[in-house]
Amino acid sequence: MVSLDDQIGILAGQHGLARASLFRSSDLSPKGDHEVLLDGAYGSFAVSVAEDVDPVDASSWVWSSNIPHHVLLKGEKVRVLRWDRPDDASEFDSSRVLGSPAEFYNHLRSDRTQDRRSIVEHSVSLFNRVRSLVRHKELPDEKSISVYLTLLSMFAGEQQSGGRGVSEQMLPDGARQLLSSFHMNDVEGIYKDFQTLRLGNRSLAVSLAMRHASGAIFQEAHYNLIQTPPPDLFNYLGPAVVRKPARGGVHFTPPFLARALSEQVLLALGNLHSRKQITIADIACGSAAFLVEALRALERFRYQGQITLIGRDTSSVAIDMARFVLGMASQEWQGNQRVKIDLAVADSLRTKLGYPVDVVVMNPPFARWQELDPAQREYLSATLGKNAGPKPDLSTAFVECALDLVKRDGAIATLLPANALDAKSASSWRYHLAERKGIYLSALFDDQTIFSHARVRVGALVLSGNAVDETIRLHAGTHPESAGDSLRALRLRPTPRASRSASNLRRHRRQSVHLRQRLKRISTLTWAACAHLRKLPNKRWTPRLSTCLRFDKAFEPGTTPLSFLMRPSGVSCLQPNGGFSAQPFHRKV
Repeated sequence: MVSLDDQIGILAGQHGLARASLFRSSDLSPKGDHEVLLDGAYGSFAVSVAEDVDPVDASSWVWSSNIPHHVLLKGEKVRVLRWDRPDDASEFDSSRVLGSPAEFYNHLRSDRTQDRRSIVEHSVSLFNRVRSLVRHKELPDEKSISVYLTLLSMFAGEQQSGGRGVSEQMLPDGARQLLSSFHMNDVEGIYKDFQTLRLGNRSLAVSLAMRHASGAIFQEAHYNLIQTPPPDLFNYLGPAVVRKPARGGVHFTPPFLARALSEQVLLALGNLHSRKQITIADIACGSAAFLVEALRALERFRYQGQITLIGRDTSSVAIDMARFVLGMASQEWQGNQRVKIDLAVADSLRTKLGYPVDVVVMNPPFARWQELDPAQREYLSATLGKNAGPKPDLSTAFVECALDLVKRDGAIATLLPANALDAKSASSWRYHLAERKGIYLSALFDDQTIFSHARVRVGALVLSGNAVDETIRLHAGTHPESAGDSLRALRLRPTPRASRSASNLRRHRRQSVHLRQRLKRISTLTWAACAHLRKLPNKRWTPRLSTCLRFDKAFEPGTTPLSFLMRPSGVSCLQPNGGFSAQPFHRKV
């Protein structure tokens, strides 16, 4: 008989979900075990193991955390409720849930919320009220962030045990004094409305919003600050200003993407638990979405050493938000100053850190050659040198900066325009990368709606300073759930084996000939069917064999659509039309 405490781990393990505690250690949390199982855009849910949870409280928890469902495991029963329908919960037998995990999870993914009044929308509406207040005070619009963060710190402090407030170092300089300069009735009106808000049966838990939804909230607030004028006297918000999208530090990096890449880069780093300290940098950090997820990944991996987080961005507003979010996240770590935070406003391409780091994670600015001014083009050409190609993207310069910054045995995880990973014009630069680091993961995502406020085909790259025995090549299709499914499958992937001896290598080469003949006759494999397949180890610089996954649509119940075609010279993804896509990293001819 499976105990209740083990059921959360079973649910997470069956579906490749990342686990995180629902409440912070300083929160006034109820009795029982409460966690969040994290997926992509649709499959995350909160789960509790307790005697009972009030449906109103459960609805408030998941609404504040920006996730749709709460699952209660109590004895032989499993209760599922959606935040917009707390009075209409479903109940299942636990044996049915654990016996048919794919069917249960498919139910959660397909049961979408209908109410559009999310915690992100509500929090941004608060920010717009603050902007209106700042405008009437005839202060610069950027000061709205200082007032906004101060109000959030007051809300969060009241919901922590003992009423402990947010540290002064987490707020912009002079933020509390700035708030005190406003008319008390105006501030109290906003404070009361936000604190006592109820939407139906849902009330706001600010600490949960800051823990689980801060990335979306602050990125949307930053976007509003840059793209829309401040509200007028009647709180009317004018239309957005038509501007060229500038993704660096402005557009929202989806948490599921940052979460999965943070996990993969720590695996690529290797020997995590033998390191007494680790330094992680984001040289285009925005509001620290990547750094927060890297910190959470270290928590899931049970890292016990000292942590240093470094963030640089050209936007002072982004750095203010990053300081607040990382400050709250670091409070969850036990020990005396186990997490050190180093944030500054700086252009990472012009101002170097001056000391090496273990890991770099980033979502650098994307800017095509045609969009760069002459000075930027000259700098980019000088940085890339002979590997520049005809029209390189600005993001490649940030990758070069990361390569110079990271230690020899360090690792890098970055998002990139898809053209940088599959276009022929960038092949010289890709080969240059493969000479400097091992290619641990190369991914392409065809869904152009992954980023909010921008339509872009994006790729991801994880580089390792260690020898890479098996390169993962991942290609997700245009279906909205394909990207999340593909990254979730990475957690189900067995840990790569160490390099084999020469005698074993000859035997596996003979086996691979038979394996390739079999795979040519197979169009779709479930993950369970392919998990045992043996692969040949790769040389560090020119991987000859790798795991190649293609996700053209969302998971069907109980299956993972994977298409394989293995060849001696490498691996290509099987396209729907029967053709082959060029593998992103290959031997230079």
